Parts: sequence; structure tokens; C-alpha cells
Amino acid sequence: GEGKDDPARLSFEKLDLEDPGTLARGVAGADVVVCCLGAPEDEFNFDNPRRIDGDGTIALIDKAAEAAAPAGNKNMRFVLVTSLGTGRFGWPASILNLF
Repeated sequence: GEGKDDPARLSFEKLDLEDPGTLARGVAGADVVVCCLGAPEDEFNFDNPRRIDGDGTIALIDKAAEAAAPAGNKNMRFVLVTSLGTGRFGWPASILNLF
């Protein structure tokens, strides 16, 4: 079918959160952007939560807003899926739950 519920309209884009070009390409033409990223728990890098969960999410939100504006897409949706506040212990969840 060609309706709004057509699964063929769904796409998955692999992005580099530190590369504005991949972010722009990833959100171009999107009606909905779903962000479900997170710092890896098996890699101890004190900068990852800020770089990935903080700066990366902000960069993706900014690019989604930029992509929607010229297209006149006032109905674009941004969905943020997060584990923040789930009470998990260990790295990086325990650090993120401090904020």
C-alpha cells in the first residue's frame, strides 16, 4: 500500500553523531526521527555520556529541526528513547542518573 502506515516508508540510518553530514542525510525527508542512542556500558570512557548521550542527542535534534524547517514540515516528530532514570547501576547509567 501507499498509505501512511506503509512499512516500506520506514528506514534505518546509521549515523556518526560527530559528523554533521551524516546527521543531515539521516534526517532528510523524515516525518519522524527516533533517537535511541546511548553510551556503551562495556567501554569505560568518562567522556562518552556527555559526548554521546548529551552532545550527540543535541546535534541530532538540531539537524532534525533544520531539516524540517525548509521543507515546511511542521508535523515532524522527534522521539527520544532513553534509559535515563531507570535506576540502573554501573557505568554509565549510574553517572547519567545523577543529572
